[in-house]
Amino acid sequence: MAFCKKDMRLRTYNIKEIKDFFSSSRGRDVLLFIIFVIISFVFWAILALNNFIQDNYRVKFKITGIPQDVTIISDYPHEFNVTVRNHGYVLLKYMIGDVPEIKAEFKNYLQGNDMLVISKQELADLLVSKFGNGTNILSFSPESLNVKYTSLPGKKVPVEIIGDYTSNFQYIVNGELESAPDSVIVYSDAMHLSAIDAVRTEKIVCHNLTDSFKIKTALQRVEDVKIVPDSVDVVIPVEPLVTKRSSIPVIIKNLPEGINMLIFPSSIQVSYLLPMSMYNARVDEKFEASVDYNNIRVGAKLPVKVETAPAFYRNIQLESDSVEYIIEHK
Repeated sequence: MAFCKKDMRLRTYNIKEIKDFFSSSRGRDVLLFIIFVIISFVFWAILALNNFIQDNYRVKFKITGIPQDVTIISDYPHEFNVTVRNHGYVLLKYMIGDVPEIKAEFKNYLQGNDMLVISKQELADLLVSKFGNGTNILSFSPESLNVKYTSLPGKKVPVEIIGDYTSNFQYIVNGELESAPDSVIVYSDAMHLSAIDAVRTEKIVCHNLTDSFKIKTALQRVEDVKIVPDSVDVVIPVEPLVTKRSSIPVIIKNLPEGINMLIFPSSIQVSYLLPMSMYNARVDEKFEASVDYNNIRVGAKLPVKVETAPAFYRNIQLESDSVEYIIEHK
């Protein structure tokens, strides 16, 4: 509160100084000079605005009066680049920031065959109506519009995720990628609708991921097809890998008839990496090692290799790479 009072005294003191300055002879001279400058600027502005000027504008464009059962399916510009010439006072409001906009009534430009066509002359008329009858429209782009629409109901199709993605060391992309929503509505003519079974995302490229990653991505555009929505949220599930040890059986391959073989040990210890969420999960896939009878060499042990393993196990290492064996004839 004390600070507020001090600030008020300081402000009063400054105002008093200003009043005293303009009450002095020098202050009156400065004030007179400022008044002359303002008057000169006003006269200059009046003369300048009365002259013809040429300027470029970005004019917004909107189609209005679209029936509820109609969907515009082709892309069309929502802005025009326009060059106009007129008195400065006519264009003043656009010079100081007012963005011009023209509107085309849907029913006025129907041409049949599900087409809306606005010619160059019709666009010029719309622009003149916005800038005023005395305005000379020197150029505009685009110079005409051909817009397709459809009255057919939309078709629901799934989203297909396209991507190039990898996890960092000791992490894994675990599970299917998900998109939200997982399906979209497409609108088009009968031929296009019958040919579309899915829509694809733009390619997602991300590498060295260390955590689940969420990204908003656009859907690939298809000519004369409107997709609603035109983008989806994609989640790439990433989790860390953890170390686990297990004892797995060793099977014997290519054992001839009439021969028994005993191996020691009959199971072997292995270490491997797996997703953290799977550490205590029950796995239905087989996990076993093998030896091959055809690899028998006198006085040598049989080498062991991993025969089958769950797809999500990584960096599988045997704690012993061989076993001893005894052969018995039946």
